[in-house]
Amino acid sequence: MNENKIDTFYIENEIDVGSSSLLVQNDSIVWIYSNNGLFKFNIKTKNTEYITNSDGLADNNIIDTYLDSQSNVWLTSPKGLTKFDIAENKGITFFSSSDYVSHQFIGNHYTFKQPKPKIIFFTSNGFISFYPDIFCHFKIIFL
Repeated sequence: MNENKIDTFYIENEIDVGSSSLLVQNDSIVWIYSNNGLFKFNIKTKNTEYITNSDGLADNNIIDTYLDSQSNVWLTSPKGLTKFDIAENKGITFFSSSDYVSHQFIGNHYTFKQPKPKIIFFTSNGFISFYPDIFCHFKIIFL
């Protein structure tokens, strides 16, 4: 991007970006999250990748994002929490709205600046907090 001019970028295939916000990963990658999915935009190559629930997101309506130290993108939506794994290029849903029926994600996250960043995602009844770099996926089975 040039500091002395306005750059214009286009999303191909006439995909509706809807209501959207940006998450800047580095000087080449910008994530655009919206109520219609996630877009990975490479500023240098101008390539766009469109990521939706068919790629593993809990929902296409993304409320907030967080970029962890491994450049994985964490996403909250009305239907749950998803980690978009950069290495695997797919979404992993850690829990869905049916796991936390009384907790729907709202608003923006907060990060505690510590040696290991701890993130807080706010919900309708409080918040959840975890260390994204060491968070594991497990399923509780009741017998």
